[in-house]
Amino acid sequence: MSFKGYINTDVTLHSDRIEITRGRLRRAVGQQAHTVIPWQDVVDIEVLKPSIGGGVGYVRLITQADRELLVGRDRRSQLKAASRKPGTVVFSNLPGGFREHKRILATLMECAAPIG
Repeated sequence: MSFKGYINTDVTLHSDRIEITRGRLRRAVGQQAHTVIPWQDVVDIEVLKPSIGGGVGYVRLITQADRELLVGRDRRSQLKAASRKPGTVVFSNLPGGFREHKRILATLMECAAPIG
């Protein structure tokens, strides 16, 4: 299953891994060109919803190796900190970005193993 993130970011969910491929502009702001995360490494999901007034949002796959929760003083600083993390996918605050953000989040929640 594939999803489109902000500025030429593609996310593909495979049965054993998640692949995130980023375009030149995302790499220019410090994100890796290609990230592969095995499903068994994902321990949580951090979400910042895109909003008309607040700007872009993101979905961050938190892994065993990168468990730090990001708490910014404001929305902009939180987004900036999250953008530096390899498991972060940014979504625009335009209709397509809202739709893809909602779709990937719903799919990830369906794939999540129950805690218990």
